[in-house]
Amino acid sequence: MDALHLETLVQKVGGYYSLVKLFQRRLRELGMGLPPLVRTNSSNAWEIVAEEILQDKVSLVTGEAAERMREEEAEQEIVALPLPLPARKLTAAS
Repeated sequence: MDALHLETLVQKVGGYYSLVKLFQRRLRELGMGLPPLVRTNSSNAWEIVAEEILQDKVSLVTGEAAERMREEEAEQEIVALPLPLPARKLTAAS
């Protein structure tokens, strides 16, 4: 990654710390098997994440916006939980 490319990414996300944090989180997701969000011929995870940032496919959300997102995701998980099956009475013939 050349200096100009790096500087473009830094400006896009708002600083070096944010860039490192975003790379770290997205690289972990890719390592866990989540698919890339961009089409690329590269299999290099660093290049994939850089392209995702340049194409505005990923961003780092912080502060109150991050807290709201966490709360919304928690609500969606609660809604998505399956209801318990009703109890069945078992008989000897079952």
